[in-house]
Amino acid sequence: VCLITTSSLGVVASPKNANFNQFLGLQIPAPISTMQLNTNHYGCAISSGALYCWGSLDYDYGSQVKSDTPAVVAKNVSKVSIGAVHACLIYTDNVVACWGYNGNEQLGSGSTTFYVNPVNITVSSSRYVAVSC
Repeated sequence: VCLITTSSLGVVASPKNANFNQFLGLQIPAPISTMQLNTNHYGCAISSGALYCWGSLDYDYGSQVKSDTPAVVAKNVSKVSIGAVHACLIYTDNVVACWGYNGNEQLGSGSTTFYVNPVNITVSSSRYVAVSC
């Protein structure tokens, strides 16, 4: 369950625990164009090109986003997708970047390095229209 207000400051009601009996009132600058949530209580939203993320995951996406307060993870973002233990985005200049758990090389970086922050992924395409984890 996630709710977004249409005021000048977006307020997102996001689950705080597995029982869904507590919600966080998150403030993210409006307009919020995209939002992604996963089952591990991690979420991201794009507002005016800035990617805000909050919550935590089993594998810790990074100290800047391991909290109940949304933090800017990247700027100039057009798309985002989050999985259970990793996430990927597309920047407005068509560059793909991913972060999080990478033990099975699922991020496409050519290694098993765990990335705390988004790292650019080299793939061959002239134009990306979507990303999915």
